[in-house]
Amino acid sequence: MTASKRLINPKKHQPKRLALLQKKRLYRAIIGFGIFFVGWLVVILSAVFDISDIKLINVFIGVAICLVTQVLLFYLLKTDKNLRFSDPNLTTVQLLNATFWITTAMILMPEIKGIMVFFSFICLLYSIYHTSKMALFLLPITSIIGLAIADFSYYLQYPNEFSLEYQAVEFAVFTLSAIWISIIANFSLKLRNKLSQQREEILTSNQLLALQNEQDPLTGLKNRRYFDEKFTIEYKRASRNRSSLSMVMMDLDNFKKINDTYGHDAGDVCLKFIASLLAEEVVRTGDVLARYGGEEFVILLPNTASTQAFQLALQLKDKINKSIFNYTNSINVELSLTASFGVSGYNENNVTSQDELLITADKALYQAKYLGRNQVQLYQSI
Repeated sequence: MTASKRLINPKKHQPKRLALLQKKRLYRAIIGFGIFFVGWLVVILSAVFDISDIKLINVFIGVAICLVTQVLLFYLLKTDKNLRFSDPNLTTVQLLNATFWITTAMILMPEIKGIMVFFSFICLLYSIYHTSKMALFLLPITSIIGLAIADFSYYLQYPNEFSLEYQAVEFAVFTLSAIWISIIANFSLKLRNKLSQQREEILTSNQLLALQNEQDPLTGLKNRRYFDEKFTIEYKRASRNRSSLSMVMMDLDNFKKINDTYGHDAGDVCLKFIASLLAEEVVRTGDVLARYGGEEFVILLPNTASTQAFQLALQLKDKINKSIFNYTNSINVELSLTASFGVSGYNENNVTSQDELLITADKALYQAKYLGRNQVQLYQSI
């Protein structure tokens, strides 16, 4: 598997990030509720003090319907059901809902139309920060049409009080302002999308760099640097918990002969082949398989006694013995490979420190080489 395929998709929300986004969405909904509340208060007071002809009971019915809509919105956000929508922010829906009620208030209560126009501006300004591309055109158009309908309703209800010049200026100012806000919102949306894309690219690059810092570029296994870091961590844990920790060191036998006879490309392919064989067997969570250097590999086994590590090494040795290495280039090569293994365990055979565990595993490997290769040796103190 290549490094790029192993990267975490940055578009997938992590649980903490998702929870944070949901919290922000809920806060924005609360802000929207606050704006609605002020609007309701204005409409109710207008009816109470006879500023408009609409009956108070009709105002309360409208407020109740609007309140139910807001409660439904809170329910979707609190239960994460908003994530099922293409726009989990539900911003467009919220703004269109607000525009509808503002237009309704202007039509039914033309006396407070000027105050409602103010609320229309707030909705349009809010769209600069949180809205979809479709809403950039839909919201201004809806608001302008709503104001036009309200003006026409005003004219029908109070033809003698209707000032064409004043209403025309108000409509022109509002229309131009809505168009200008839409342009700014479009620029803001493009900027946010660009920043989001750059953030994802940076995240991907950072993940790739982190992976490269811990991965051996030839075999795809963990590298020496990663092993050293994990070795220190696991040793401290084993020392603190008084748990077992074993190490297996492996060296491919007669590897230099492969390089000298068939070339370094054949040697590289051979190392990849061995790495894949080892990776098929070392699959337990927490175990660390790494390329230690050259043709040497190391396996760190937390919570594992040396006798268990010894059995794993025997299993790996037999797997390598039964496998045939095929190399095809200018010539076809089929080789039977062997490897030598050294095993040691922490707090066994007088191995009482991190350095001693590494040194004794290496000594056991040297002994396996010395005794004829293709075997597993468990370190025994003298």
